[in-house]
Amino acid sequence: MHSTTAPSLIQQQFVFEQRSNYSAIRRAQEFLKHTGFCLGQPDARGQRGIMHGSYLIGKYSELTETNISELDGKLEGNASTGPITVIFYHSAPRHAVKKFAEVYTALLQRRVAA
Repeated sequence: MHSTTAPSLIQQQFVFEQRSNYSAIRRAQEFLKHTGFCLGQPDARGQRGIMHGSYLIGKYSELTETNISELDGKLEGNASTGPITVIFYHSAPRHAVKKFAEVYTALLQRRVAA
């Protein structure tokens, strides 16, 4: 049995709220791709690994402790109903997390202005 706990302390996390079916997961996926992160395969618990760069990541529940320790973060939540939380670990490249935060903040500002 392997542990599915975070390999290091959380650096930053972002929550995507649901506006319609699957909208939160689609938005999170779009932001991750735009900022150079790849996303692992979904598992039954709604967890997916995140890594910066181009990687093929298996289902989170099937990753070994070593695999999990190599991740830059994880995504969790119910894809169909939301909300979706993107969690970055301290191992994630700071420049990429900063870019993700900027895109996320711009989204929030657009919603407030609307």
